[in-house]
Amino acid sequence: MKYKNNLMYFKEKTGLSFNKIGKAVGISQNYVQTYCKNDSNKSLIIVLRLAKLFNCRVEDLFELIEDEENENEN
Repeated sequence: MKYKNNLMYFKEKTGLSFNKIGKAVGISQNYVQTYCKNDSNKSLIIVLRLAKLFNCRVEDLFELIEDEENENEN
């Protein structure tokens, strides 16, 4: 199953820098940049902190995309 990563949208919407986001959730700015890429594993605790920081749901940050194979099985 794939997902759409909306972290950059929320970063741009709030005007927060990678550094400020990192300080707010307890990770480095480089790690925040990694979180903005779809190819990294995400810590649940950090994702929950990001959702709290951006005042949104986890599902708003990362939207699941159903692939056709899974849709045909249901």
